[in-house]
Amino acid sequence: MIDGDFVAIGKFGGTRGVRGEIYVVPYSGGPQRIKCLSSVFIEVDGRLVEIKIEKISVYSGKSAVKLGAYDTPENARTLTNRVLYVKKEQLEKLPEGEYYAFQLEGSRVESIDGAVVGSLVSVECYPSSDVYVIESSDGKRFRLPAVAEFVRSIDIDNKLIVIAPPDGWREITG
Repeated sequence: MIDGDFVAIGKFGGTRGVRGEIYVVPYSGGPQRIKCLSSVFIEVDGRLVEIKIEKISVYSGKSAVKLGAYDTPENARTLTNRVLYVKKEQLEKLPEGEYYAFQLEGSRVESIDGAVVGSLVSVECYPSSDVYVIESSDGKRFRLPAVAEFVRSIDIDNKLIVIAPPDGWREITG
């Protein structure tokens, strides 16, 4: 079980080159999201194990890391699709108006007229925009692009997101 002091920030992708580099697929943000890290954690047999980062490079807009003890593509490939965790205090402070998914998940979602829509269960990350997955009280899930046109306000302290979805969005995304 993952301790509440840790947060998933992405997963390992495919390998790059012959020296054991491996791409990182961030759950939010871009390659800059990992630039300040000196280590990450992966789950091994139900516990988190720290792996030192020797080098971080960006190739065509994607981050690749060289990890200690992973010197060949075959060795690094064993990490593909493994989730990367960091301690919450390792996370960089985000600019005003940007949030980590874990800060949003569990928030109550209301429409601009105050009606409860449901709760935010996850954030899906896509190149054009993130998408909020909202679960209603009857268990149905709906997706809403996380863009200013639809997301009117976010109150992290009170775990409240106010939205103004387009007409018919539940029928389209449900």
